[in-house]
Amino acid sequence: MLPITPAQLKKLNTLVSKLNIPKETKADMVQGFSGGRTASSSQLLFAEAAQMIAHLQSLAPSAAKAPDPLYKMRGRVLSLCHVLQWYKRAANGTLVLKDGKPLLDYQRINDFCVKSLKKRLNQLDSKELQKMIYIFEQVQKDYLNKI
Repeated sequence: MLPITPAQLKKLNTLVSKLNIPKETKADMVQGFSGGRTASSSQLLFAEAAQMIAHLQSLAPSAAKAPDPLYKMRGRVLSLCHVLQWYKRAANGTLVLKDGKPLLDYQRINDFCVKSLKKRLNQLDSKELQKMIYIFEQVQKDYLNKI
């Protein structure tokens, strides 16, 4: 029965901090994972600490995956497509809805990106996305001037 390692203790405390778990709740959790043997995380055994860390990580899945840095830029393009009303339509011309909201026509958006920059929207790098945002802003400006 190996004791908790310093690395495990640091990881456990970091997760508790990130999840804003109060001291009392942490003590209760430690007691649960130690079978009532202790309320102090520094007194956990290696296996108990591993189980508690795994549990805490399951509560914080966003900490496991870093956000895509280009996400906001793609979102800007899609936002402009909403203004342009580039929505998907059924064969009879009616809007395709999901949860009562119109769906964007991703085929049209990707075709436009391929025509303009030879790549689909999700394949564009940062510089290309900046160009695409500029292009869509110009298309939007023309569209709004016609209204």
